[in-house]
Order: sequence, then structure tokens, then C-alpha cells
Amino acid sequence: ERSKRPGSPQNSSFLMPVFRRRFARSTTFSSSAGESLLALLKNVVVCPGIKNPLHTFWVFPILAEKPNEMIAALRKEGFDGAILSRSEAVSAPDDRPELDPEVAKTVLAQMIILPCYKGMPPDELAREAKTVIGKISEN
Repeated sequence: ERSKRPGSPQNSSFLMPVFRRRFARSTTFSSSAGESLLALLKNVVVCPGIKNPLHTFWVFPILAEKPNEMIAALRKEGFDGAILSRSEAVSAPDDRPELDPEVAKTVLAQMIILPCYKGMPPDELAREAKTVIGKISEN
């Protein structure tokens, strides 16, 4: 029979406080980097989920009317933005067209993820925000 020592896989309650502390530390910089990027973007873009009171900025989504052009502009400046190619809204059943998720389809079609992570220097966040704002002002 396996032992039930503290820290053994059978006693996960021992490890939970450790994981909570590590998670809190790892998201602190992400949160501050995300808050900085959000401030630098000056409400120029829509940032889905931004009003969530527990936002950790694990990812930094924005909406762009022309997501492929935004990604190209970011990559030209050395930023690896991403399109959510695997995410899609589920269409309504044929007999319930009123349930079609039109807003979700639009949001997912326009959503891109900006790089914003622990260790990203503040001047790079500022340059990234400038790139996004510049591309939006072109449209």
C-alpha cells in the first residue's frame, strides 16, 4: 500500500497552498504588465473581458476589424500576435435561428491575442501599444 506522507500524490491538500503561492507570484507581473499595456492602449481598442475583477492578463485579447492586417503589423515590429483559429461560436439549431450567437461570431472573428508576459520590458509594451494604435488609426 502506498504511504500517505505529507507531500505524496495521495495528499494533495499539502501541495495546494504551495501552488496558490506560486500562481499568485507568477500572475503578479502578468497583471501589472497587462495593466500597463491596457493603459498604454488608451481605450483605443476593445479588450474583451477587461471588466473581470479577477483579471490576471494570462492572455491579452483585443478586437481588430482586420485581424490579419493587425497581426502582420505586429509581426513586422517583432511581436508575435495570434489569431484564435481554433475558437468558433456554435451555430444555433436549424429550428431555433433566434439563438444564433451573432455577437460571439463577430467577436471571435476579430479577436487576436497580444504578447504580454512576465519579463516583457516596459519599453516593449509601449512599442507594442504604439504599433496597435498606429494600425487602428490607419483604418
